[in-house]
Amino acid sequence: MKKLRKEIYTPTDLNNHLLFRLESNDRSLVRVIFCSRNLGDQGVRLLAEALRGNCNLSALDLSSNRIESEGAHSIASLLIHQNNMNSNLDMARGIKTLILSENNLGDDGVRSVARALENNKSLESLWVDDNSIGAVGLKLLSHSLQKNQRLERLHLKHNSFQSLS
Repeated sequence: MKKLRKEIYTPTDLNNHLLFRLESNDRSLVRVIFCSRNLGDQGVRLLAEALRGNCNLSALDLSSNRIESEGAHSIASLLIHQNNMNSNLDMARGIKTLILSENNLGDDGVRSVARALENNKSLESLWVDDNSIGAVGLKLLSHSLQKNQRLERLHLKHNSFQSLS
């Protein structure tokens, strides 16, 4: 069996070569790191579309990319799509680590992510530190985690939680 090398790809922008590799389910591309690349919601939408058929990518770092609720919706749609692809498999494939730290998801963005988490069978670690998440977002995440049986780590520090009434 051929050993797969774990490749970290950190380009300054989304280029055609990388998008092709993501869309073609390149087996050597298991981690993608896009820290501080100013992708914004549009760039994240393009990336999520490219990843729809990819079942080899296990880690995606989108920290510090000016992602707001529209981008969070694109990511949530990707998670739901990957989960649906896994519905007939014994072993869940797809993103296991998703880092969305230091963006601006807010409660609206977290609403989409929380819905995607409810039945997700692959995600083990989610980082949503420093995302302007308030009490409403925390409550949404809490409800989704009651249904999710796979997520092991949820990172929430530096958000603006107030007391839940």
